[in-house]
Amino acid sequence: MQSAIKLILIFSFTLLTSCFFGPVKELKNQIEDSFEDEIDHEKITQLVEIANEINYEIIWEQNVGESISKNFKIAHCKNLIFSGEENGYIQTVNAIDGKILWKKNIGQTIIAGIACDNKNFYFVTADGFVWAVDHFGQNSWKTFIGQIFSVPMVKEESIFLKTSSNTFYSLNTLNGKLNWMYQAQVPPLTIKSWGEMNYANEILYAGLPGGKCLALNSKNGSLIWESTFSPPEGSSDIDRANDVTSQPIIDEYFIYIVSSTGKVASVDKKNGSVIWSRNLSSFYGLSFSNNHLVVIHNSGAVYLLDKNDGKVSWRNGDYLGRDIKRGTPYLENHIYGDYEGYIHFINRNSGKTTGRLKINNASIIDYFSEDNFLYVMDKAANIYKLKISLNSIQQDSYEDEDMLQNQNILIQKNDASDNSLLDDLIFWD
Repeated sequence: MQSAIKLILIFSFTLLTSCFFGPVKELKNQIEDSFEDEIDHEKITQLVEIANEINYEIIWEQNVGESISKNFKIAHCKNLIFSGEENGYIQTVNAIDGKILWKKNIGQTIIAGIACDNKNFYFVTADGFVWAVDHFGQNSWKTFIGQIFSVPMVKEESIFLKTSSNTFYSLNTLNGKLNWMYQAQVPPLTIKSWGEMNYANEILYAGLPGGKCLALNSKNGSLIWESTFSPPEGSSDIDRANDVTSQPIIDEYFIYIVSSTGKVASVDKKNGSVIWSRNLSSFYGLSFSNNHLVVIHNSGAVYLLDKNDGKVSWRNGDYLGRDIKRGTPYLENHIYGDYEGYIHFINRNSGKTTGRLKINNASIIDYFSEDNFLYVMDKAANIYKLKISLNSIQQDSYEDEDMLQNQNILIQKNDASDNSLLDDLIFWD
């Protein structure tokens, strides 16, 4: 009798998963996407030993102050690196040798920055002013806008800003004069965030509270479309708080966007219609990896999604609770910094951690790669220029096209770093 019951249960489970939910691997990811929001973020994942395939050399390191806020970026223009601190200091570093060219105190608390172009660099102070300082440290102009937490974005001769009340501004980079402004609708409760904008073909794209995104004409500020890709859920304002706190990613025909407590979606650039969406929340956002999207879940898990339908190709759960942020591509890897000062390299094809380095104990704030160098800034206001190389084994594997092709086939069969109870219960070919 018990054997018959077991057979019936096995048959019913197989029928249910195959007929209604699709591939079991996708079902497993859907379940984890839904329930990982309940993870205790105080529980930090301990790092495991890896076969490190990354070698590095510190070309230079430079301390530029005492402490850096999380909503700061390092800007790089014309072989110059611009940085700033909350206490009002700004400085320029030579990107070639790491020497500080000049440093000054503007006498105001800097709360967001920094962006640059070939003439100035730009930041925002707590008194609501947007500043432009030239590459030699001379003030070019400053304009009062209001409370801003997002990093300014510079394109052509315009600087775009978004206030905490979701008012969008365009200023002339030459003199700081207003080009236009646009006020988006705001729900009763929003997150104080520094969500970035993005730009392509004279159109400005940005996320909004309430799981919305919009497109604005960058020349005159007129609304092209506004779309809801992640409808708020719940009965109270707190439950329905669902802001977009990261930057939209732009592709040829679509933008990709994710909300802080809802969904990631593909949206048509022309009219804002939602092509696909899936349950996956992210505060720090997403980035491109070939024809895929890399999403940092709020828990710290890293997901690789097919950009055409949003299906999960792999998941790396090795960094839950480690405060990793949106990654940057480097060679065949994506790079992520964490709160303990580690830099992790995750292979974009397999989702496995291929390398790790630690240059300090302070939390990693920002990083970018250029000309095969990696620039890193930590919370202790240290900036590093690193030369990264692969060991001979990994380099040989990347040069072998057949191996890469076989590896891509293998990815479809094996989920990377999935450490959950479901792994012990469910198997797939």
